[in-house]
Amino acid sequence: PSVAMQAYNVASNPESSLEDIVAKILLAPALTIKILKIVNSPFYGLSNKISSIKDAVVLLGTDEVVNMAFGLSLSESFLNADLKGLIDPKALWHHAMGTALIARYLCRDLPQFKDMGIFTAGLLHDIGKIYLIENFADLYTTILTRTKESAVSTSAVEQEILGMDHGKIAKSIGENWNLPDPLVHAAAFHHQPSAAGEYSLFAAVIGFSDYLSN
Repeated sequence: PSVAMQAYNVASNPESSLEDIVAKILLAPALTIKILKIVNSPFYGLSNKISSIKDAVVLLGTDEVVNMAFGLSLSESFLNADLKGLIDPKALWHHAMGTALIARYLCRDLPQFKDMGIFTAGLLHDIGKIYLIENFADLYTTILTRTKESAVSTSAVEQEILGMDHGKIAKSIGENWNLPDPLVHAAAFHHQPSAAGEYSLFAAVIGFSDYLSN
């Protein structure tokens, strides 16, 4: 989404000011409302109500708010995705949001995850699954059927039939979009966090949040 990419690019420019970043986000009123709604939710546990994007950036930091804006904008594609009737887009969106909120809540007192985009990582963890369904619907029908018939995870069945799982697809997508390494590794390895290298704990949090959301 253009507004999200503009905000992301401005935030990546060391010469950008706080006002520059806020101005980009405010170009999308619906996005602004969503950000403020989430920031003021119990999951963030803030004592004072946040009434503006600028206040949110000052309190939470640029990376947190921009990552949230990027993730929320991108995740709108869940609702518009052609999932061939295999998965309800609204259910996928609710699961993504649930995973994001749970992950953010679990990490609220863990400073090592600050500025790593924990909320966005939760939102985007199944982006590879969307790609597979949109582009390989027949194969994915087989995958979902076999998953229901067995005690094996969807990820394992994907690996058996496709030779890769939706995490590997997410890794390729994230790298192609030049997303930060923590987001790429969380999406890629939330089912195998030990393979995420220096981001293994981060990926484990996303995987655990995914499990709790389910």
